[in-house]
Amino acid sequence: MKKYIFFLGRKELISLAELVAVFGEKSIEKMGEKIVEVKFTKEPDLEKILENLGGTRKIAESLGEFSEEKIIEEIKKVNDGKKMLFSVTTETLAARDEQNIKKTLQKIKKNLNEEGIKSRYQEKYIGGKGEHFEVIGDTKNGFELTKIRAVQNFRAYSERDYGKTFRDSGSGMLPPKLAQMMVNLAGVPAKGAYKSDDEHTSIVYDPFCGSGGVLTEAIHMGYKVIGSDISDKAIEGTNKNMEGAADQVVKIFLKDATKIEISDIPQPPDLIVAESYLGPVFDKKPTEQEAIQTQRKLEPLYKDALKKLFHFGVPIVFALPFHKTIQKDFFIPGIHEEIKKNGFIMRELLPLTEIQKTKSEAEITKAGYHPTRKTLLYDRPDQNVGREIFVLDPA
Repeated sequence: MKKYIFFLGRKELISLAELVAVFGEKSIEKMGEKIVEVKFTKEPDLEKILENLGGTRKIAESLGEFSEEKIIEEIKKVNDGKKMLFSVTTETLAARDEQNIKKTLQKIKKNLNEEGIKSRYQEKYIGGKGEHFEVIGDTKNGFELTKIRAVQNFRAYSERDYGKTFRDSGSGMLPPKLAQMMVNLAGVPAKGAYKSDDEHTSIVYDPFCGSGGVLTEAIHMGYKVIGSDISDKAIEGTNKNMEGAADQVVKIFLKDATKIEISDIPQPPDLIVAESYLGPVFDKKPTEQEAIQTQRKLEPLYKDALKKLFHFGVPIVFALPFHKTIQKDFFIPGIHEEIKKNGFIMRELLPLTEIQKTKSEAEITKAGYHPTRKTLLYDRPDQNVGREIFVLDPA
């Protein structure tokens, strides 16, 4: 059976949680800081898989474990006897090992030249034509050599984001990769969810749809969608952005999320994925008092929305704000009690046992998981408001 290595994104533990939700915990083997092995029972379509994973940057196939010298022979096997273009990256290696591998790779080029084979070697991944490798170390036999099989299409994400007919940057924009991750975290596949009919296409409902960030990514992933929002402007913008995918749109409508009824929707959703209203934009880090006051105003919205959404009886992936003050991060108070009161169960997102042995709580939090609150965290260093992600199941 072939071995495939997945390279995780910046928020490593959100990326890992996404893989666990999609493939199941038994299929995942944690290998290193930003890499995991995913096991498949049949040959996977890696490019298609990667297209629908927001948190994985690239996928490589393991060629085996080799000494430095054996790596030379293994890479040389891919030449066609004419001209060889190749790149080798070493992002998981310590500085000492990285320098040793680079010296070894220079020997490859020299050997090829001596054999009359023209070659061009680059130390960075170049994409496109050529053969592209990643060296992972240390293993008991030296280093693991992998061949890159699929790379995240950053341009496609940008086009779906910035190429929208309607964009409202003033109301906050959910990154497309995060939208994909949130859809995947529900663990409900695009086809056949909860139905005996395999032809059923699962429906994603976003009750805070804004300009359609979640809906756009869900459609791209093969789901049908329903969206609602309290804003006329948002609904108008979403409809414009959905014009090219009318066959996958069940309904887009104007409604306050705290007043949603099951009767508002013509077909029951299979999952609910939403980034709630995050509150006002802060140009600088808020004070503790500003963070507390903002959250007090927002808390009733989230509580009332959860009461309504529980009645749909499907998994919910819900992003709420957390505020980054100079002293510490502030999270919505009392939301865990409200989740429990409304009959939801918070899903265990990660097999954290081994991770907790090797990382401090601060490191785990920085990597995208709050071990005390049992939630995922997504933010950038320059942001003053981050996103706390809950994955909820009806009891």
